Amino acid sequence: MPLALLAAGTASAQVSGSVSLVSNYVYRGVSLSNDNPETQVNLNADFDSGWFAGAFASPVDLPSTHGQAVAYGGYARQWTSDLSWEAGLSETAYTGGGSQDYTEAFVGLSSDRLNGRLYYSPNYLGQSVHSIYGELNFNLPLGESVRLIAHAGYLSIPQGGQTGSASHGDERVGLAYHVGDWNLQWSLASIRKTTLDAYYYQHVTNHYAGVFDAAWNF
Repeated sequence: MPLALLAAGTASAQVSGSVSLVSNYVYRGVSLSNDNPETQVNLNADFDSGWFAGAFASPVDLPSTHGQAVAYGGYARQWTSDLSWEAGLSETAYTGGGSQDYTEAFVGLSSDRLNGRLYYSPNYLGQSVHSIYGELNFNLPLGESVRLIAHAGYLSIPQGGQTGSASHGDERVGLAYHVGDWNLQWSLASIRKTTLDAYYYQHVTNHYAGVFDAAWNF
C-alpha cells in the first residue's frame, strides 16, 4: 500500500483535509456520478522529511459499484527555487468485489502557477491493460481571492477488444474563489457519460457542462 512509504519519515507532519460537495464527479473526463451531485472527503499528511500520504473517498454511480477510495503516498523535494518534483504510488479501490481495483505510479513537477503529473498503471481498472495518463494544471491569480484555473489531460490506452479507441483527452477551465476555510470553484468541463464499469472503453455522450465544487478545508 502507498501509505507504507511513510515508514522512513514519520517525524512531524502537517495534516489537512477537506469535505466537498461537487455538482458532478468528473474523473479524467468521465462522469462517475451520472451527472449527479456527490459528497467527497480528502485527507493529506505532509512530513518534514519530504514524505507525503493521503486518502480520498467518494460515492460513484456505475453498474456494479457505488464507492471509490484512493490511498496514495510518495516523496517530494525542492529542485530549484521555483520548481519541485515528486514521485509516488496510488491505490484505487471500488466497492463491489474489487475487480476494478488498480495501482498507479506517478511522477510530477510543480511550480507556483503550473504543475503536471504522469501516471502509469499495468492493470488499469482491473482490465489487464497498460495505461498512461498525463495532466497539466494552471492557475493565475486575478485578485486577492480569485484565480483563473485550467486543466488538460490525456489518457492513453492500447486499442482493445471492446472498443475502437479507448484513449481520450479531457479539459476544463474556470474560476476559483477562496474565502475563510472555503474554496469555491466553477468550471466548464468536457464530460463523457458511460454505462460500463470499465468506463474508459465506451461513452454514451460527450459534451461540455458547468461543474461546481464547494470545499470546506480543515
